[in-house]
Amino acid sequence: MAEIEKRDPLQDLKSLLVDGSICKDITYEGHVYTFKSLNEEEECWKDRYVQIDSPLAMASTKRAPILSIALRALDKVPVDQLFTDLVVLDEEDKKFLIAHKLFIETFSKMKREHINNLYSEYVRVIEKPVKKSIEEIKK
Repeated sequence: MAEIEKRDPLQDLKSLLVDGSICKDITYEGHVYTFKSLNEEEECWKDRYVQIDSPLAMASTKRAPILSIALRALDKVPVDQLFTDLVVLDEEDKKFLIAHKLFIETFSKMKREHINNLYSEYVRVIEKPVKKSIEEIKK
């Protein structure tokens, strides 16, 4: 499993307030994934890939799109350098085009166990600290 990382909740809070996101590295099965927390626009993007037929389908199909849009680098290589064949007309849409390629070509093809474990690490390292930081902001 991934290595345990010491967290500084105060730094998470500062990152969330200043940058609007938390960005962390997760080492899993020999690779370093750099993920960031999602903003509202990214949350909406991932929703179009989630099947809503049943609670089970929803739970099992939300992981790959979240990881696709949240990934910022793989093994320290920024995701925009992973795809040299992209034709981007609008820089604003670039991250969504990259996320779509990551989803179609990578995350949707991974073994379910790998996706589940990587997603669990994402929740532990990114989502839970974001929720905790938001709770602190409310106080």
